[in-house]
Amino acid sequence: MRTLLSSLPSLSALAAVAVIAAPAFAQSPGTPPSSPLEPPAQLPSARNPPPPQEPAEKPAARKEPTVDELFADLAAAKDDRSASAIADRIQRRLASSGSATIDVLMGQAHAAIGAEKLPVALDLLDAVTRLKPDFAEGWSRRAAVHYQRDDFGKALADLEHALVLEPRDWRTLVGLATVLKTLDREEAALKAYEAALAVHPRSEEAKKGHDELEAEVRGLEL
Repeated sequence: MRTLLSSLPSLSALAAVAVIAAPAFAQSPGTPPSSPLEPPAQLPSARNPPPPQEPAEKPAARKEPTVDELFADLAAAKDDRSASAIADRIQRRLASSGSATIDVLMGQAHAAIGAEKLPVALDLLDAVTRLKPDFAEGWSRRAAVHYQRDDFGKALADLEHALVLEPRDWRTLVGLATVLKTLDREEAALKAYEAALAVHPRSEEAKKGHDELEAEVRGLEL
């Protein structure tokens, strides 16, 4: 494999207070005024108006889960569909640099990789890692470019650095396993796949890579 797997609506509460006003009753000419003991007829709802309704409280804003909570949900996902949705949310979080400049550089690097302009992509990712050295995604993406250029030593170094910054990124762990396998370090590659599966047990790529490599290693042992 030559490439690595590289963000409530508020509910408006409408409270309608219905108060029915008592109608005015005109007296016909010559009719004596009503006695204080005999008030004019009124509608029942006017005699006993309902108390004003309290406006419904707005529901509390839904709290966005933290990355830690998302990783915990990913490990405990009960099916592939929910795991995939959680994994997508994590990937968007990890890909968010918080810097417009870095986001532009990452986008340009992605386009350069797609156009197979690897030296250009490498220059752009060099700038990313220099300007934001704590952004794990930049190191992981640069590792992918090094791998495509057959520079496995630099790819390995960048992946290890990325994992220091974010050790739970299963994509980086799969990338590490791929490089280690290329370097004929099968046992270390298996451990990297196992680490990826511990984070994302339903990762098809990690499972496939692990199972295939495990079969190779067992075959060699036999």
